[in-house]
Amino acid sequence: MSSQHKQPPARVPTLTEVVALDAAAAHAQAVPQTDPDGAETMAQRVATEVNPPVDSMFEQRLREALAPGVEALMQDLLDQFRGEFDVLLREAVGRALAQGPSTPSKLP
Repeated sequence: MSSQHKQPPARVPTLTEVVALDAAAAHAQAVPQTDPDGAETMAQRVATEVNPPVDSMFEQRLREALAPGVEALMQDLLDQFRGEFDVLLREAVGRALAQGPSTPSKLP
């Protein structure tokens, strides 16, 4: 290794300094680039025309894919609700029978 050390530069620029740009570079940064060949416009038009049929097809395929799972869930829920209803109905009938026959009310 060398015992000589390099001397740092006399002046080191800092990040807070403003660097002067030439007029053309400043204008290029300030003005957004336009789409001279219309590719962006064409892409937007194609997307606008293609989007509705694609959305419709996507929705249809999603429904077809989810239908078996939704049907199975609905059947499970119905079975569960029927079981709970059966238990509640049996409890209500049991309570009514435990109270004994009530005196029939006379209808007017």
